[in-house]
Amino acid sequence: MKKIFILSLTLLLMISTVLGITFAATPNSQSAYAKADDVSSICVIGEACQEVSPDRATITACIETMSQDITKAKDENMQLFNDCVNALIDCGIQKDSIITECFSAYPSYDYSNCRTLTGYYATTTFSFKVNSLENIKPCIDAVTTHGATSIRNINYEISNQEEVYSQTLLTCLENAKQKASQLSGQEIDSLQLLSINEEYVYTSSSLYRNYNDGMIDNDMVGKVTICARLKVEFALN
Repeated sequence: MKKIFILSLTLLLMISTVLGITFAATPNSQSAYAKADDVSSICVIGEACQEVSPDRATITACIETMSQDITKAKDENMQLFNDCVNALIDCGIQKDSIITECFSAYPSYDYSNCRTLTGYYATTTFSFKVNSLENIKPCIDAVTTHGATSIRNINYEISNQEEVYSQTLLTCLENAKQKASQLSGQEIDSLQLLSINEEYVYTSSSLYRNYNDGMIDNDMVGKVTICARLKVEFALN
């Protein structure tokens, strides 16, 4: 009889694996039971978003130089980049937050008269983080004064993104509970959580703004939107 029970339990486990039936231990027993067809459940998608005012930014700038000699174009470009780095440090920017995104050196040709070499370009694209929106304009003025030929974009961000996302997740779960309650007709407090899966995280932190001298207005900066999405399954009584 004992062998038959063990065989039956093993078979039940195999069948449950194929059918996707979950097992749970009873509170006062070492045995297991299956959530069979008479125990119904409901699966819903919870969604939530928060809009937060940014408090910092990442700025991308570019230095472009040209010379008849590629070595001279490169060396001049590197010197201007070092000048920009020192100017940013003087503005209070941490050196480890200044990143070289790309460097290139290439020939320039005039195709109006066959293919005539006119010189060599060298470009350095770099980015740096500004921890206060009030420091954006002074930093841009510093790099453009010391050799930056263009500001590619300003990407506004928030410093406490993880905290905001955690709050968004809680709101997302509440949204899932409300949907399950409305669809099932059960009270929210009576719903039993079976499973929860984080589907994706979306952050629209790319609030790019082109820079025009004297045209930065922090009051006109948009919001950073953080969204969360959860797939939640509840057991129904």
